[in-house]
Amino acid sequence: WVLMHPLKQGGIALATSIAAAISFFQLVIMFQKRNGALDWIKFHKSLIRILIASAVMCFVCLIALQMFGFDADKSIALKAAALFGTIGVGILVYLAMTLVLRMDEVSFLKRFLPFNKDKT
Repeated sequence: WVLMHPLKQGGIALATSIAAAISFFQLVIMFQKRNGALDWIKFHKSLIRILIASAVMCFVCLIALQMFGFDADKSIALKAAALFGTIGVGILVYLAMTLVLRMDEVSFLKRFLPFNKDKT
């Protein structure tokens, strides 16, 4: 509420981000108390890969919005189609980047796919 007045909707977004960061640090502290210290080197390597994949996805989504012709003057149906098309492209690009960067999280998630025969 304090940030909403000077920053308007940006204040709401900033407050949400601050609350998420505080929650993250609280959860890290609780996790470490229960399970021991985290491997921070592995965490930082993973974070860098996530940031790279996200940056590539962001760049491609901006280009996709231009290509799909997302414009305020268009009808709601055309804007929705452009938006959902861009979201689809963004998902595919991010997944491709996770494979290119050989992110450990992808191999972890592959174990839970229904058609995966190797569930070890």
